[in-house]
Amino acid sequence: CLPRLTELILGGNKMHTLTEGQFNEARFPSLRALESPGQRQLTRIEKNAFAIRGLNSLNLNYNPQLKFRDDDSVSGESLSGCPNLTSLSLIDTDFRGVREERFKRLFGHLTNLTDLFLRSTMISHVTSGMFISLTSLRVLDLSDNKLFYLPQAVFHPLPSLTRHNLS
Repeated sequence: CLPRLTELILGGNKMHTLTEGQFNEARFPSLRALESPGQRQLTRIEKNAFAIRGLNSLNLNYNPQLKFRDDDSVSGESLSGCPNLTSLSLIDTDFRGVREERFKRLFGHLTNLTDLFLRSTMISHVTSGMFISLTSLRVLDLSDNKLFYLPQAVFHPLPSLTRHNLS
């Protein structure tokens, strides 16, 4: 137990899997920010790998082997223990084939999310239903993706949006 730890940076390690309960309140009761960028070998995140109600910021950038399209790589409940997450950064991960229902299963419960970074994730389409519960979102970065069509009113469910990058 690390009772005073508020920020944990794990970048550059060689972890392949984040297991259920690996980051939980019993072990990290004060953790507010967790960064695990650049693992490059991270391929799996299990159900409830992140179970810290007070966690505000999660950065899993530059883990291109993380495939969000199915539970074999990233459990749909991997973030269910972090309802107060406000910032989520998944830059250079793999969102190919992620459809609306899957997106909502992964992120729909994150109603306090204000910043979402999905740059360079190979997203090819978005729907308004994907963002329906993310009404607190202020920053959305979908830059450097493979978007070929944006439905009319796709971002209407985001009344708080102030910065949006589609470049």
